[in-house]
Amino acid sequence: MISENFAEILGHLCGDGQIKKESIVYWNTRKELLDSWEQAVKNEFDTYCWRYLHKNVYASGTGKMKIVRTISKILVKKENIWEFKENVLLKEKTKAAFLRALFDDDGSAYLDKNKQRRFIKLYSAKSENLEKVRNLLFDLGIGSKVYGPYTTGFGNKLFELKIMGKDNFSLFFNKIGFKSTNKMKKLQEIIYSYHN
Repeated sequence: MISENFAEILGHLCGDGQIKKESIVYWNTRKELLDSWEQAVKNEFDTYCWRYLHKNVYASGTGKMKIVRTISKILVKKENIWEFKENVLLKEKTKAAFLRALFDDDGSAYLDKNKQRRFIKLYSAKSENLEKVRNLLFDLGIGSKVYGPYTTGFGNKLFELKIMGKDNFSLFFNKIGFKSTNKMKKLQEIIYSYHN
């Protein structure tokens, strides 16, 4: 069993992270998410992350081999497919922490101007990843569906997972939420839109 901090670290690694032979690295442009990642690493492993700017994106991570080995025993990420070597997301709170980090990195909340189209979306190049997310959401009572593949303007294939419906939005808000203030604000607007 793992802590919520560890689950958040795994979520960020599955989203915008890398597991290398000698380090773990998290890439993002948003300070609030970088700070949250670094605090989770500090809380879980009692170590500080380095951070540097590379082509307008910050990289944050650690090269402590004990940490790299610990994570590598649990999580494998190859060719954009992530897989847990053992079932570590057993508690509702660890599932929520993992999903929050993943949706903060690769997800979005959408509400159109007419308040008719509403959804929470998560993108991935691999449908297998989204099926795993769909199962975790189901464990939390949240319905979702995987769509795709769609071809992007760059010729890449993407899949999307969508969460729709008032009850699912409320459950996502109460059980998972976002650490990204912009995404959390949009989710609140979605929920509020049902009352107008």
